[in-house]
Amino acid sequence: MTIYNEKIELINRVFKTSVNKNPNMLEEFPLLLSEENDENLLYFREEKVHSVVGILYRDFKFGNITLKGSFIGSVCTDDRYRKKGLSSKLLDKALEKMNEDHVCLSLVSSHKRLYQRKGYIRVSNTVSYTIGKIEDSSIKAYKMDIREILKDERLLSYFIKAYNREKHRFVLSNEDIKVSLQSLHARGHIVYMFNKELPEFIVVRTKDGNGFIKDILGVAEDLDKKLGYIAREFKEVKAFINVFSEKNKELQSFCVETALMPSMVKIINLNCLVHTLNHHGYNIKLVENRVEINGVILTKDEFTRYLFEKDGKFSFMNVNGLNYQ
Repeated sequence: MTIYNEKIELINRVFKTSVNKNPNMLEEFPLLLSEENDENLLYFREEKVHSVVGILYRDFKFGNITLKGSFIGSVCTDDRYRKKGLSSKLLDKALEKMNEDHVCLSLVSSHKRLYQRKGYIRVSNTVSYTIGKIEDSSIKAYKMDIREILKDERLLSYFIKAYNREKHRFVLSNEDIKVSLQSLHARGHIVYMFNKELPEFIVVRTKDGNGFIKDILGVAEDLDKKLGYIAREFKEVKAFINVFSEKNKELQSFCVETALMPSMVKIINLNCLVHTLNHHGYNIKLVENRVEINGVILTKDEFTRYLFEKDGKFSFMNVNGLNYQ
């Protein structure tokens, strides 16, 4: 067995087989756990791999600003090696590597104390909404297996364009999007398509008669009616939307916000972040490992909250308060 396969075996054992689930982590997280990303699956090994921390490098786009970013995932240790601080040591190596690779911002979809001890700040990354049923005969939808999009170059092209029109998003290549669609299919997602001429897409996970909306792409109007149409086909439908999505304001106008899903964020390379923002016309001064804004000195943690946290939610709204050249 190769070292890469040992990593995947450990990750499956910790997250899946130990709780009697199908060992399909590679299918669920193909970008993070692909063999092409093996060099970023950091590990400790004796006779076999016994501890892993995964890094996935992908940029974040906030309007016209693109930040070099990363995700941390699949952090695990074999039961026999726990209580030795191995995940903490590997995470230190990951932070060092990301800093050397000029990462501005790192996200982790967890809120464990381990990340807080490493300087990650807890924010809410996803908002949950309960969708009400709406009867409207003017709304027509086409329920599709995701494989239909993958097989149809025209539909796939529209799907990719719809994703890339989102102002605030993770920067994914066309191949990334294809791989992500394959992963969504493996996890029981389907797609509702509206407007055949200029397709709009709503991605839904189905489970036990309920629907869970993951993505809303390219929907220009009548979002309430289109979601209401989908809601009629399930016992209950919830939408899980990134807090920086433009769809949130519209959803808040006709849905009840039911929950906030926690994650954590950390500025990694402060110099690179300041350089990127100043390249876009801002005037932020670096003072040792701190920043000066409008005459006020902020630590890295304070600057993280200033830029990326608003009312407990992940945000990128506060650039308006920065000095502009």
